[in-house]
This record gives sequence, C-alpha cells and structure tokens, in this order.
Amino acid sequence: MFIRVKCPNTIISGDVLSFDSNTNEWILAANGNNVIGIARTDAAEWEISEGVTAWTCEAVFSGVCYAKASQSIPDSGGALSVANGAVYVVNQSDSRLVILPNELGKTQRNTGDLVRVNIR
Repeated sequence: MFIRVKCPNTIISGDVLSFDSNTNEWILAANGNNVIGIARTDAAEWEISEGVTAWTCEAVFSGVCYAKASQSIPDSGGALSVANGAVYVVNQSDSRLVILPNELGKTQRNTGDLVRVNIR
C-alpha cells in the first residue's frame, strides 16, 4: 500500500524519506529517528487541483518494499538504520525496521542497490 506525498523533484524510487515541516514535503531522510517512508516511484509532477501542480511520489510507510542501500548489506540482513536517504544494517534489537535476508543465489548487495525491507 502507498500514498502520494509532496517531495522534491530529485526523489527517485528507493529513496528513504522523512517529513520536513519547513517545506511541508517529504525529503531524503538524514536518519531513522522520525517516521520514514520509502519512495516507490520517481518524483513526477501531479495536478493537485485544477491548474495547481506539485512534485510528488508514491511512498510506502508500512510493509515490504525496496529501499536504496547506503553500504554493503550482509546476506543475513538485519535491523535497518538510515543515513542520507538510504538504508544499512545496524547492530540493535529494535526490529520494527528490518532489511530482509538476501535471496538464495543472488549476488552481494552493495551501495546503491535496491534491497528488500520491511517497515512497520
């Protein structure tokens, strides 16, 4: 499930987003301390009402989706953390955000790859 959110025109599929109350839009998340969403689509112009457009993307806030990796991800996956709009594995016990294990037979997941995550 996704919702459409206002975002900068630079957002691409897999970017990790958080809300910026100064601009009232979803921007690249600096960390995972706030509510995060994952961009499911690239930013595109959307007509909000007649003659009024904004840059928006489809964002996922719960469930399994793909997020951009900020560093190599171990095959075992693990607890998810966020840096600069991308995810990485961190050694912690909070499991509400998880990078799922790699699929059998798939190559190592590296920086910039899309990795499957589960957010709750």
